[in-house]
Amino acid sequence: MWLQKRGDRNLIPTHNPNCDRYKKTKIIILHPRNRANYILSGEKKVKVLLQALNDKSKKIYWFQNGVYVKAVDSGSKYFHPFGKGKHFLHCLDKYGNGSKVIISVK
Repeated sequence: MWLQKRGDRNLIPTHNPNCDRYKKTKIIILHPRNRANYILSGEKKVKVLLQALNDKSKKIYWFQNGVYVKAVDSGSKYFHPFGKGKHFLHCLDKYGNGSKVIISVK
């Protein structure tokens, strides 16, 4: 606000293009597919394959309904147990880039 009122924008340095603290990357969730439905067959939980790819970061961090689940290597497979209900899955890389899917277990 102060800089905008003053009109002097030269006080803010431009972002260093060689900075490795932030890299715009794309995360592709391979499994599960968005809006996938799973049906329990006698068990209380079903194990669902989680797998995602990232072109820059080695680790992918999975979250279920906003709660941290596990860190895995990009491309690796992880089977996570889910109970009945709707589940919001979000995976992030170390730069904060992410991707989301929703699944349902009935």
